[in-house]
Amino acid sequence: MAVFRLAGVFGVPEAAQCRYSGWGEGGGTMNAEYRPTLTNVRVYRSIADDAYKQMWADMDANVRPGREGSDCVVKIFDPEQLSFKQAMISVVFTCVWLEATLHLLIVGNIGRNAYTNKVDHSGYRDKLNLLDCWDEELLRHVDRLQQVRRELVHEKAHFEYNDAGEFAGELRIAQDEAENARAVMLTVEKRFGLPDGRDWPGNG
Repeated sequence: MAVFRLAGVFGVPEAAQCRYSGWGEGGGTMNAEYRPTLTNVRVYRSIADDAYKQMWADMDANVRPGREGSDCVVKIFDPEQLSFKQAMISVVFTCVWLEATLHLLIVGNIGRNAYTNKVDHSGYRDKLNLLDCWDEELLRHVDRLQQVRRELVHEKAHFEYNDAGEFAGELRIAQDEAENARAVMLTVEKRFGLPDGRDWPGNG
């Protein structure tokens, strides 16, 4: 089994004065089991962030002004689906980041024994509830993200059609789902006092 744990160190600056996450100042007491841990969590965030920005850059590159004096714009067909691809990367790696972050938060705030197999296989909503997060708006966005992640990573194309051969699935716009994923990431960071990707412990 490959272990990818060389990208960065998740450090604890002040064990006694930390938020849930172990970063920053004030609020709560750090769990005694929370120790410096090798993790790629900041790299996952960076990949999601870069893909999100490139998604918009690719979209903008395919827009041209309309006729002179007109407020209209012309959307140029992108046969390579560059923006679409970047949107999918952003969604999937936001989910990778979220899973890793929730693990760190649960172990750091409650303890290693709290992260049971049941918790490991539970959804994002249940993990956030375990961290005393009951923000229903955030949880709805998280549910949507988890569903989209499932559809992307475990595609079942034939099941999108009924017995008559008609499409019966749900059409989604990849860029909209990337926006939802982005909103989840930023809200979770704010909720738990996490730094953004530029300021993770071990980043310097």
